[in-house]
Amino acid sequence: MSIVHQDLVNRVASLIAALQHYVTVNTDTGLNDVCSSLEILISEMLLITENLNLTRLNLFQSNFPAIDLADSKRGIAVQVTSNVTPAKWKDTVAKFAAHGLNAHYTKLRIIGFCKAVKPRALPAHVTVQGPQAFLAGLKSLDVAQLTKLESLLRTSYDFSKLNPLHDKDCFLVVLRVLDRDALRHFTNVEGSYADFSHALKEIKEVINAGSIPSKGIYAKPLSQYSSPYEALLSSVDLQLAQMLAEVNRARQGHNYCLTYQQKQMIDRSRSSIIQEVNDFCKGQGIAHEIRGIW
Repeated sequence: MSIVHQDLVNRVASLIAALQHYVTVNTDTGLNDVCSSLEILISEMLLITENLNLTRLNLFQSNFPAIDLADSKRGIAVQVTSNVTPAKWKDTVAKFAAHGLNAHYTKLRIIGFCKAVKPRALPAHVTVQGPQAFLAGLKSLDVAQLTKLESLLRTSYDFSKLNPLHDKDCFLVVLRVLDRDALRHFTNVEGSYADFSHALKEIKEVINAGSIPSKGIYAKPLSQYSSPYEALLSSVDLQLAQMLAEVNRARQGHNYCLTYQQKQMIDRSRSSIIQEVNDFCKGQGIAHEIRGIW
């Protein structure tokens, strides 16, 4: 995968993560402004990855029952929702049948943009999918497709509306991930370098993408912070990348053989990050201090 391709995948994933977080924290109110964006996103993803030509049904009939999108030629109907619970999919399947939609469509797909609880058993014509269904396909898209998808995301939703996710609140989420043994423990008390590498990647993930979905951790992407926060997190991210590079260079199969100079370099970066973060917290009135362990 080229650097350009990986960068596009990261940017699209960051935008999707931002929307997922916004939807997650606004499950009861304020979702109307993103509903159409989610439908556009899912329809475009499925067009690119599966060549589904989906029509937004609410454009032709307000509050269309049971489903949001449909490809009439292929007989596929899609409902897009934030979370798919057992009650949600059962209600959708019941309405799908009650309105006679099973006479027009042979397949019903229920997609949870943020989360989906997979049922143990479903009618043969029904599929329930979570976010992994469309996120997993990002790496298989080419540069032109990813560029189109990024443009679509940016134009279909005003990401400035994500500002209610306050910088400080999101930074505190990142800080909880950052303040861990991987950063606090200097190399003379370092444990497994494989674990160390994994931890650094998680910190970079929450800084750049704004989330670690596998652990249910959500903040916001780096690009959504104001300048002071963005500058600090960018500096931390760069130094983490340098630390990772040294560890990767020292990898020999499953083992890591770091030279004295490499350990010194990692510890200098570690000290720099701790000092920068602590100074920033003090300047922002955040009562938190990371303490290194030698």
